[in-house]
Amino acid sequence: MTSEVTIRALIDSSADATVLPRAIIDQLVALPVDEWSVSSYDGVTEQKYIYAVNLAVLDLEPQPLKVITVKGTRHALVGRDIIH
Repeated sequence: MTSEVTIRALIDSSADATVLPRAIIDQLVALPVDEWSVSSYDGVTEQKYIYAVNLAVLDLEPQPLKVITVKGTRHALVGRDIIH
């Protein structure tokens, strides 16, 4: 089980939630804690599992956060839930 992973991230000031690549969640062996109905930038709404992680950005202290996952990307999207 991996307890710490470092990845590149893009800041998305229009995103309500932070998104992590599915591969990262698999590495962390995280289990879903909830399910949300989410809408993407193109208006498509779907059900997504939510995962609880401790997330640190740069040198800031890690904070508990619920994140959404997406397949097929290697970068995270940092949403307003972190940048507020």
